[in-house]
Amino acid sequence: MGDSMNMPKFPKPDRNGCRPMIESVWVVMAQQLIKDRKQAGLSQIELAKRAGLRQETISRIESGKVTPTIKTMQALEKVLV
Repeated sequence: MGDSMNMPKFPKPDRNGCRPMIESVWVVMAQQLIKDRKQAGLSQIELAKRAGLRQETISRIESGKVTPTIKTMQALEKVLV
């Protein structure tokens, strides 16, 4: 599913060269999650199972399109740290 996807890209800068901050933070979080998950040797499915989440949740976070809740981040952190 989402394991073959590329890293999410930062939003395009505006004409002044500024990128939207919130969307940029989501991308940083997504890229770090992908890196940590792959370093742990886990698929999205396995990470989701271990964290008590759905694979779709992992995929959405890794796409950089949604921001996870603190509760979700804590569940992921327990598995990845």
